[in-house]
Amino acid sequence: MTKKHDTNEPKEVIEKTDWQKLHEEFVARQAVKNSEEEEVLAEEPEQIMDDFEDSLTEERQSEDGEEDIQDVISEEDFPTDEEDDDETVEEPSDVKEEVVKLENPAPTPKDILKEEKALKKQLREKAKSEKKEQRLKNRPLRVARLKVASIIVVAVLTLVCSGFILSPYSKEKQFEVTGLEHADKASILVSTGIKQSDYISSVYFEKESIEKAIQAANPWVKKAEITYRFPNVFEISITENRIIAYAQTEAGHQPVLENGLRMPVVSKADLPENFLTVNLTDEKAVQSLVTQLAKLDEDLVSRIKVVNAVTNATTKDLLLLEVKEGHQIRVPLSQLDVKLPFYSKIAETLTAPSIIDMEVGIYTTNETIEAIMAQEKAEREEAKKKAEEEAKKKNKKTDGTADANEEVEGSETLSEETSSPELTETVVTDTTQETSTESTTH
Repeated sequence: MTKKHDTNEPKEVIEKTDWQKLHEEFVARQAVKNSEEEEVLAEEPEQIMDDFEDSLTEERQSEDGEEDIQDVISEEDFPTDEEDDDETVEEPSDVKEEVVKLENPAPTPKDILKEEKALKKQLREKAKSEKKEQRLKNRPLRVARLKVASIIVVAVLTLVCSGFILSPYSKEKQFEVTGLEHADKASILVSTGIKQSDYISSVYFEKESIEKAIQAANPWVKKAEITYRFPNVFEISITENRIIAYAQTEAGHQPVLENGLRMPVVSKADLPENFLTVNLTDEKAVQSLVTQLAKLDEDLVSRIKVVNAVTNATTKDLLLLEVKEGHQIRVPLSQLDVKLPFYSKIAETLTAPSIIDMEVGIYTTNETIEAIMAQEKAEREEAKKKAEEEAKKKNKKTDGTADANEEVEGSETLSEETSSPELTETVVTDTTQETSTESTTH
């Protein structure tokens, strides 16, 4: 015989929450109220009241006389205070139920919802207060845990950092150079001044000084920016200076950068299809030209083909610019960035190759007008020269007559002077003769 296992094992009892208990009590109360309402509604309240009134009238009629009725009413229906204390008037059960119904009307659905909301609100407030109390109790413990955790984290980080610094990996660095078009990567890396023995941390904290060193050592570099990428990679981003023009020399074409510096001569194969040629010998003028062109719109600058210096001009820094549309622009170098932008609007009105003069004002002309003006100018200069020559000739003639007169006057004076000694000699001889005659007479 095998023993049968007891099937009536004790079940685990799950404790109900306060909210569940209150809800069950509320549901039970509502069920009792609903049942009472149904019982009261099942009876006829009007019939009950009529029966009660009939019984009262019958009792009143059974008594003889009004005095007896009053005595009966005073004794039975309206007892004294002592009787009230000793005995209680018993009312019919139906009347009691009706009075209870009138005093405590049945709750409406709105009242039920209000009670439920009030209960839920009480429970939430109670839960919040309990949580707050629990937090206040656990706060010192949490603060202590945070302090311990922060100390442990700091200690671990210091150990890791110190171990990494002492290891050879702290000096292994990788460099990536981007944005190069004309500059050399090797020259960029040399200009950084970074050694193999330098730590990664020292390179990271000296990024600004390294960027300045790169810009100072390489004329191609306009801007250098170093970014660090974990664990040991440094990316050097280079922004190069634009080539504004090419200076034409005996050896070839030299690129002129936007900072005004000239770079070594490039071969014809390296020249672009369209470029600006500068034919200026003065280095300062070239730098000033390039810096002003760098401020202008790139589209406007790309339309210029050649820049020449105008030697025979009243303005010392006057330039002659040849553009792709076939026009020529005369503009002073000192006013280039101010006046040259007007060319875009003037060119829209021109239908044939013209000369745009911006030396004093701004006006347009052409080669024929310039040739006529040059011819008139040459004629004026020739007439001026002839007039000067004739004036000189007249001055020479007047000077010659004056010299002849002076010579005549000089000869006359000389003749007079030569004749005066002869007279003196004759006078002297006469006197000597007179003296000699006087001596003989004596």
